[in-house]
Amino acid sequence: MKKIISSIIIFALLLFVGYGVVNAEDRTAKLTIENIQNSNENIEYTYEIHIENVRGAVETITNKGTEYLVFDSLGYLTFKLKGNESIAFNSLPNGAAFDITIEDVKDYSIKINDLELNKYNGTLDGMTKVTVTSFTNKNTGIVDDSKNPSDGVSKNPSTSDKIALVSMLCFITMLVSYVLIKSKRIKKYEDD
Repeated sequence: MKKIISSIIIFALLLFVGYGVVNAEDRTAKLTIENIQNSNENIEYTYEIHIENVRGAVETITNKGTEYLVFDSLGYLTFKLKGNESIAFNSLPNGAAFDITIEDVKDYSIKINDLELNKYNGTLDGMTKVTVTSFTNKNTGIVDDSKNPSDGVSKNPSTSDKIALVSMLCFITMLVSYVLIKSKRIKKYEDD
């Protein structure tokens, strides 16, 4: 009987530990900012980004390679991108809110995800992409047909759905174990 209970506890622990390791990616998100410019001018754009619950150094990938940028104690970071450069922030908390602000550039109009504005906010959801388009003529814009998680693309089940599934499996395992233990006790009393 003790062996059965011990094996049930070990199984439940392995299930929860395995769930945490296997689904670690589901709890992190990646934010990519792509800066598209319709001219060959060497213009530098200043960005300020705020990401909820992010502090300290974060790994980024840019056109120059991998580097770490440091968010302040309130979750803010200021950085620069030139035209046609991009940056990807890795290992961010999935579900965190973010705000991006771009300083105005003389003689350029800015669109973020096809909206004519210089400030954008959203929620990190797996692989989030923000496309910034700047152009000198309001009639000339670069169209970005790439899919963004906020465009209605089907997504993986949320982490809470997976936790509910694992909890249900653990409950069923414990229920089956309880029934087996009870049936063994009844059988033991019938043998006496």
